[in-house]
Amino acid sequence: MTKQDFIEKLEQLTEAESGTFTEKTVLGETARWDSLIIVGFMAMVDESMGFAPSPKDIAKCKTIGDLLTIVSSGIKG
Repeated sequence: MTKQDFIEKLEQLTEAESGTFTEKTVLGETARWDSLIIVGFMAMVDESMGFAPSPKDIAKCKTIGDLLTIVSSGIKG
């Protein structure tokens, strides 16, 4: 999965318009980010990359770039 693929999947998960997210997008402000989305995010990563990030790591994330950092082992390019 590339960074762009990851961002597009997040847009789908949060029902955001395609092309609206960047690595600087703030979770909870621009991006819909609640407990259901977090569970969906964990499932998405597990299905796509074969591991689930810890809830503690996710809770520390403030931006989409932060999410990319915690899943970086599954990101290409």
